This record gives sequence, structure tokens and C-alpha cells, in this order.
Amino acid sequence: MVDAALTAIESALQDLLATDPTYWRTGQKKNFLERLEKLQAQQAALKLRVLATASDIAEETGANDASGWLRTRTAGRQGGRTVPDQAGGWGREVRPRRRWPG
Repeated sequence: MVDAALTAIESALQDLLATDPTYWRTGQKKNFLERLEKLQAQQAALKLRVLATASDIAEETGANDASGWLRTRTAGRQGGRTVPDQAGGWGREVRPRRRWPG
């Protein structure tokens, strides 16, 4: 069930990434942004629920905790955001600009 649900989410996101919001009506953009905000909150809540029960990951991998393990698994994306490439795949990372004290 979990794998099928994640596969459906990944597929739906790929479909959305293949669209160009330039051509969406204003109402569609508003609806999209409101729903996406809600989905992001739900995703964060689900992630926290899983992390709260994931001490077995730390035991299995030798990490201090599950969030530490997750950070090492996603280290290539830390500090930046991965953006879709020309073919719609996720491959190019964009890092935020550093601000130098001055």
C-alpha cells in the first residue's frame, strides 16, 4: 500500500512538472497554490510521524537517529533545491547565493 501510494504521488508530480503554468488560468494558479500549500503541510506531518517511529533505521544503519540517516542519504541536495532538467527529470541542483558579511 505505501509503495503504491508513493508511486502514484511521484507519477502525479511528474505529470504536473510536464505542464507549463504560464498557460494556466488565474483561478487554476490560485487553486494550485492553495492546495499545494496544504499538501506540503500534510507531507511534513507524515514525515514527522514516520521519523517518530523510525528508531529501527538508526539501529540498522548505525546512525544516531533516523533524521541523521536521512540527512546522509540526501546530502547531495542539502543547502539547495533540486530542479527539473530539460527532460523533466530531477538532476540539476540550484544552491542559494551566499551573502558575505560586509
